Amino acid sequence: MNVEAERLPHLLECGSRVAVHEAALVGDHVQRAGRDAERRVAHEEVLAEDPPCRARRTPSTPLRCYCPRWRATGEAATHGTDVAHLNDRSRFGVRYGRTSKSCAIASVLMASREAIKKPSQTVLAGHASRRADLTNRIVIALPRGAKRWLQRKARKTNDAALRTRILIVLHYHEGLGARTIGHALKIAPMTAQRVAHRYREKGFDGLFDGRRDNGNAKVDVDLLQALAELLMSCAQDHGWQRPTWTREALAKSIRRKTGTAISASTVSRMLKKLGARLGMARPTVICPWPKAKKQRRLAKLRRLLRRLPRNEVAFYEDEVDIHLNPRIGRDWTLPGQQRVIVTPGRNEKRYIAGALAADGSGLVFVASRSKNTLLFISLLEKLRRLNPKARRIHLILDNFVIHSSKRLARFLAEHGDLFALDFLPPYCPEHNRIERLWRELHANVTRNHRCASMRHLMRAVTRWLRAEHRRRQTRRDASKTKPARKAA
Repeated sequence: MNVEAERLPHLLECGSRVAVHEAALVGDHVQRAGRDAERRVAHEEVLAEDPPCRARRTPSTPLRCYCPRWRATGEAATHGTDVAHLNDRSRFGVRYGRTSKSCAIASVLMASREAIKKPSQTVLAGHASRRADLTNRIVIALPRGAKRWLQRKARKTNDAALRTRILIVLHYHEGLGARTIGHALKIAPMTAQRVAHRYREKGFDGLFDGRRDNGNAKVDVDLLQALAELLMSCAQDHGWQRPTWTREALAKSIRRKTGTAISASTVSRMLKKLGARLGMARPTVICPWPKAKKQRRLAKLRRLLRRLPRNEVAFYEDEVDIHLNPRIGRDWTLPGQQRVIVTPGRNEKRYIAGALAADGSGLVFVASRSKNTLLFISLLEKLRRLNPKARRIHLILDNFVIHSSKRLARFLAEHGDLFALDFLPPYCPEHNRIERLWRELHANVTRNHRCASMRHLMRAVTRWLRAEHRRRQTRRDASKTKPARKAA
């Protein structure tokens, strides 16, 4: 049984009036199997009002209302008069009237076949026509082309709210009610009704967010620039006690700076437009040298590498600490879970001194239990053995104490001018290229590691460093054998 057949008793109770031409559109969808049920339900309602009518009908005869309390619109209520004949092609209209025997009862309107043939004179906006069915439900009839256009628009739009409004209209076109649509789309039934009324009044333009006509948006280029300037500074620079930014603090600081009041959610959308991220801070120390002196030293080192003779080699040198207690870092996990790293409890340390070729083609390293001058001297000895033909070996390094000890000075004096130490400005690790290699070492080996002993950890570190050296050697050899590009 379809929806119209199930809702027929409710029609007689609510007493809503249905226009003849609109009821004709709905009545065409009533199936033959549900018509008998409609008659039985309607007849039971009549019998409930007037029990004497029970004896005037048998279940096999068509339903006829002999009750004097039911009257046709425009006719007087008479006892024993056949006012409505609910046959296969009948159409209903109901009005609420009075008789001499009842203060407030419903009346049944039998629509004539001549009235059914008359077309509707109501012209609705857009492609939709709103009609009331037997339960006062809003129904939107869409032409075939308009329906396909809305379906295509719902698939391609990036606006989730617009897609929901289009789906509401399409569901109404399918004959669903506000409650069913709200349950399907997870919205309130009143929202579905409001969207249907807006579509009836304004057509497709009624589905768009009405706030787009509110004028100029608050978030413009100037407001985004003000937010970017705030992000480039610290929260404490703008009078806040906490050192990090929050969305609420950013919103209040923007209001102080520009006079525009925005919410925390608007700040979130602005951060997304700027491509901002919640990243980790990097600790650093300011170089004590004057800026001009620092730039002169860096320019000298760049000039050295650019004019390096063929019989000389250059390396970036630095030391790294290896801890048995793992370095804790970020990792992908499922929602609600946190990765647990088991630590040995008692920490141990090893130290590695490494030298990376200035052109990135090779890596030399040594390991020791102590971070002292002997570690650095052992690295120099290894470099001397691996570069027997080099007239001079340049090392670009920081100002750590083991690089300027007396024992190192005696070692350098024994080898004449074979080694040349070119120091970077103080606290400038970003200009030492081997620092990037150490970050990769921590990311690939020591971060969140599960080695139970230092022996296993150092074995993993040595394996990764050797693999990195082979990779760089292979890349250098490939670049040498690659044929030169011909000039156009």
